[in-house]
Amino acid sequence: SGQHPRTYWDQVRVVGELKSNPDKDGRDRTFIQLANYMREIFGTQPQRCWAFGFTLCGSLLRIFRFDRSGALGSTSIDIHQQPKLFLGAMKFFLTPDSEAVGFDPTIRWNPFNTVVDVVYDPTVHFYRICHSFIVRRYAIATRGTVCWRARPFDQPDGSPWVYVIKDQWRAFERDQEGDILARVTPETVGLPKYIWHTDVRCGPTGSVMDVAGHVRKGIDHGAQDKGRTWIRRLTDTSRNLYKTTDDGTRLQKRVKTRLIMSPLGYPLLAFTSYRHLLLALRDAVLGHRHMYTEHNIVHRDVSLNNILLHPQRGTPAKFPYGFLIDFDFAIDRARLGLSGADFITGTFRYMSIDVLTGDMSEPHSPIQDLESFYYVLLDIAIHYD
Repeated sequence: SGQHPRTYWDQVRVVGELKSNPDKDGRDRTFIQLANYMREIFGTQPQRCWAFGFTLCGSLLRIFRFDRSGALGSTSIDIHQQPKLFLGAMKFFLTPDSEAVGFDPTIRWNPFNTVVDVVYDPTVHFYRICHSFIVRRYAIATRGTVCWRARPFDQPDGSPWVYVIKDQWRAFERDQEGDILARVTPETVGLPKYIWHTDVRCGPTGSVMDVAGHVRKGIDHGAQDKGRTWIRRLTDTSRNLYKTTDDGTRLQKRVKTRLIMSPLGYPLLAFTSYRHLLLALRDAVLGHRHMYTEHNIVHRDVSLNNILLHPQRGTPAKFPYGFLIDFDFAIDRARLGLSGADFITGTFRYMSIDVLTGDMSEPHSPIQDLESFYYVLLDIAIHYD
């Protein structure tokens, strides 16, 4: 207020929650308040691999590191009895090393036109950068999907954005979306054009950027149960926040992946006429049919946000008008085994009745996806203003 400049979440590196009462240390409510701040950081800085935070209740300090699989917390530290440890933590929070505090080292920029590019870190500058995300998630333990508009590096300022770069922390058990889209012939009706994809790698050894190795540095999370890794609950009062079976909750194994595709589409609700809407839905259905009949792929997450309008509208008798995106949950029907991921598949509002009720005796079929297309149209017909 007044003459003081505002602070935005995309300028914040580390967050803390202060309490005067030491009894608040290690309690669910204190941790939840800190996690709410962390959700804002991950929402406005989706390029973060992890972020640090702390709680200081009276003289009791705890340090937390949040990532896309949840959080790790330290034991309680009395800052009067261990002042050097406290000062060391505060000094680290002020480090100029952007990678050390969790920024993705593979995303770089050159804001001052210097010889060497540096890790993209919006918090070290005194002006606000207006990010232009297409999609981002306000959550912590999730895929953390973020999409940017992009164009070739050597194109001049003002050139059109022709590509979409999609970063996410996919579940280790799931197939890469890029592997699926790479099968598609360019210019196939109702589908995006695949450009390139990879599991993101970094460091001198080119190791995969994953939660277990890159983020948590191979920390031993305790007992193994059928190949799954378990971690201890963070707070003393956890009853509902974390499963306490086997004294822990399962570590969600995640790997950062990057996908480049085109074109840059528009939201389905930006249609200009009912015909425009129906033609876009038609194209998306044709793309869905192609994936199944030609590649045996079933999408499994047909929803309003996963159908886009094509920027180059054709004529009523020709293409393109729309296309289907987001094959994160897609499966190859020829695969004999299950993915092993225990997450709910699909978007609740558009799931088929069989998926919702769990009355499925066979794997997800294209018929159930067609039912989801119907619910998308029904949702627009009922709620569109």
